[in-house]
Amino acid sequence: PAASPAASVATSPAASVAPRTFGTAWTSVPCADLGILADFDQIADCGHVTVPENRTTGSGTVTLGVVRVRATSGTSQSPIVLGTGGPGSNGLAEATPAWVGAHAAILKDHDWVFFTQRGTLGADPFLDCEGYSLRELNAGTQGLTPKESRAAGKAAFEACVADHTAKGVDLGAYNSVENAADIVDIKDALGYDRIVYVGESYGTQLGQFLLRDH
Repeated sequence: PAASPAASVATSPAASVAPRTFGTAWTSVPCADLGILADFDQIADCGHVTVPENRTTGSGTVTLGVVRVRATSGTSQSPIVLGTGGPGSNGLAEATPAWVGAHAAILKDHDWVFFTQRGTLGADPFLDCEGYSLRELNAGTQGLTPKESRAAGKAAFEACVADHTAKGVDLGAYNSVENAADIVDIKDALGYDRIVYVGESYGTQLGQFLLRDH
């Protein structure tokens, strides 16, 4: 069969709006660099926001992927920031043409911001643990008993902890307190005074930390 045409995002009026001012923590990148459809460059600001890894000790930095879909009117009344679930889900997964079409009424006068939570896919560092993620597959293909599977999963998890620690990752800094502070830094990097926060699943718990601390 003939190849299907590539999906695209219709150019919005916001594409002609003058570039916005970003904070120093922001670095613009092509949307494709974040795994987002390249046509999103017409309607969105894609970039990285650099935040402290551990705000208590002041050590290290973390880079978060951020996609801001611009209000089609060119002016955002109340910017919306989405905190996704897990913890650990892909915070940019919903940045698709289908999502834009379904949320056209909201996007008329609201910016919408997707972001990758620290440690998740699209952030640096990405705290992946392939050996642990494959434990159930390995149990099935290798005929492991439940006890053997648990032991293999424990060993894989400990190996990942040791590997990330050896690379200088402060694993104690990957928590909801720091996650909530990251949202404030994203808000500042995008030049917002106030935001509307929306949480899904774990994102609702994260919202409680955001309310309490900020």
